[in-house]
This record gives sequence, C-alpha cells and structure tokens, in this order.
Amino acid sequence: MDGVHFNMKKNILSIGMAVAFLFFACVNNICGGLTMEFKPKKFSKVPINFNDLNVCSPSATGKGPSWEGIEINVPEQILVPKGSAKPIIPVCGYYCIETIKLMTLQPFKIIIIYHKTNTTFSGLLIDNDPSPEAPDPFEDESDEIDIEEIKGMYNCGYFNPNILDYVRTPPLQSGEYEVFIERGNIKSNSERLQLIIQK
Repeated sequence: MDGVHFNMKKNILSIGMAVAFLFFACVNNICGGLTMEFKPKKFSKVPINFNDLNVCSPSATGKGPSWEGIEINVPEQILVPKGSAKPIIPVCGYYCIETIKLMTLQPFKIIIIYHKTNTTFSGLLIDNDPSPEAPDPFEDESDEIDIEEIKGMYNCGYFNPNILDYVRTPPLQSGEYEVFIERGNIKSNSERLQLIIQK
C-alpha cells in the first residue's frame, strides 16, 4: 500500500509540474512550442491576464491625486511564427477612475481596428470565470454604500490581458492595427502595432 501511495503522490506531483510548466510557457508566449517575437522584446515578459505592475505597464508617476483616465502600452510589432494557432496580443494598462463612476460604468471595452479595411472589433474585459474568493466589491451592496463617504475617492489599478481572449475576430491578417480601451466616456490613448504572420 505504501508503494501505491508513493506512486499516486509521484503522479500527482508530475501532473502538477506539467500544469505549472504549461502555465509558465503560455505566460511567456511559447504555447505549442512556437515562440512569438515582440518588439520591444520586454513584452515577452508580460504576465498575461494578471492585474499586476510589470516592465511594460504605463507609469503612474507624476499623476496627481485627482488624475482620471486610462493609459495603455502595446508592442510596436509582433511576429507570429508559421503554425501558431492563435497570436497573443498583450495590452498593458493603468487606470484611475472615480469610484462612484465605476459603480455605474460598463466594464472596460477593448477596441482594435484593422487599418487596411478599416474594420473594427471589440469586446468587454470581463472575467468569465471569476474566483469565488474575489467577489465584485459592489455586487448586491449598492443600498449599503454611503455615496457621501466615497465622494472624491478613486480606484486605480493595472491590467494585462491578451486582447484575443476578450475580442472575437476572424483569423487576423498581417498589417497595422490600432488599439485603445474605453470605460464609459473615458477613453485611453490609441496605440498602433504591426502584426506579421508568417505563412
């Protein structure tokens, strides 16, 4: 029986290591064994879909206590190797929005425009599998919130999604794309990236 328990533990450990390696690989843009190339190269280190500060995040330095807005950075160029099933297009953002507004605004909307055909694609930045340990702080509590207490308060944070996890598109073509993000009437800066898909 001890041997069985040891083998079970060994198998569980092996599975855990395999999952951890796959997660590490996908975060570092080498899913399927095909490495994507980014310019600047630092975008290869972006922790995809984690809301943390990283080397590609916009700077929060110098912004006053009442600054409100959204800022984003995207790669200048992405080279997608032949055989890749789906590109990874990271967008690194920083936002500060008045708390009262966040209670009523729709979620962040990602917009990308393919310049060759002037075609626009968009999608909401919504977690389709939210963690039960992290409920929406405003969900079902609107009657309990004292509006006077939160006046003048701002919510600030970072986001680093893979655009194609949230925006549905047909197979993308090589070319120039424009990217920006909106939340209600608050719009980020627009950034351009060049996508090169090897055939």
